[in-house]
Amino acid sequence: MLYFVNDKMKEIQSKIDKEDVYEEEGHGLTPEGESHVTICYGFDPNEKASDILNSFKDFKFTDIKLGKITKFSNDKFDVLKYDIESPKLTEANKLCMKNFEITTDYPNYHAHSTIAYLKPNTADKYIEMFKNEKQMIVEPKKLSYSYPNETLVEKILKKI
Repeated sequence: MLYFVNDKMKEIQSKIDKEDVYEEEGHGLTPEGESHVTICYGFDPNEKASDILNSFKDFKFTDIKLGKITKFSNDKFDVLKYDIESPKLTEANKLCMKNFEITTDYPNYHAHSTIAYLKPNTADKYIEMFKNEKQMIVEPKKLSYSYPNETLVEKILKKI
């Protein structure tokens, strides 16, 4: 995962009605300071975090733009999210797919950053509410890899 600062997250989340939030464990509102985008999902559990993170040692995460606020839905919840426009993230995803054993049900990479998990059929009003949000470039702060047992390994990124 690539973490970044999103100065608008707290303001946007403050406008979400608490009654609309899906509160199952691991869901709800994205915690403040936890804005991120998943670069690749489904690594072999025997893969070393250091190998994954080091594969990006010379990679420059630049021009990462938070785009429109949209959603995806399933039977349990709606996910309110930023679409992220970034050829560099697509390149990073391809690097992972090429260099590591990946198992995923999502073969097409769609970079996004979750704002909130909402109860079904509630996201559309927020998409309408935030339709005029300005796109913004975000500054990456750190890379992380989370093992299946939830142990987290992080690497702080140098400013570009």
